[in-house]
Amino acid sequence: MSLTFSKKLYSQVPYCVRRNLSRQQLFFVVCTGSLLISFLVFFEIFFQFPVDEHKIPVSAPSIKKTPQKSLLFRIPEVALDMKGKYTPNKFGLIPCGDGTYFTVAKLNDDYCDCESTGFDEPSTNACSMGVFQCSGSNVQIPSSSVNDGICDCCDGSDEYDGSIRTWLSMEEQERLFRFIAPCNNSC
Repeated sequence: MSLTFSKKLYSQVPYCVRRNLSRQQLFFVVCTGSLLISFLVFFEIFFQFPVDEHKIPVSAPSIKKTPQKSLLFRIPEVALDMKGKYTPNKFGLIPCGDGTYFTVAKLNDDYCDCESTGFDEPSTNACSMGVFQCSGSNVQIPSSSVNDGICDCCDGSDEYDGSIRTWLSMEEQERLFRFIAPCNNSC
């Protein structure tokens, strides 16, 4: 079809319309109308899809506090005077002591999140700079000595993984005064 209506098509248009519009004007009206109808059909189809009804809450997030009893259970090898330092703040974070923070979920997870202090791994050997507090005494040992098979704490609290090492006889352990797991309480 050319840019203008053909004479045959133009003759099919009612006389009242032909009297007021030339062929070019009629062509423009028809094209504009069909374009408008195409857009309306497109938007009708487009808006039939379901709208996402999920709303993001605008209010302050509610932080579920971990009960202190649960937190104490997770760090049994920490001295009682140190357990208060592991209480999370209002955002659920515990300070490392070097300006960084970690969550309660990262406490004793065998990954050193507080690299400079080792504060997040008091009961594991994940941090090289960490310190382990023996529960039967006030003795502190490097956290790298935790679960290494050698009883460094007199009560054996540093060997809590339950593995049994048999590479030294009990007589040899007593002679060297160096005990391997499972540890006897010698406090």
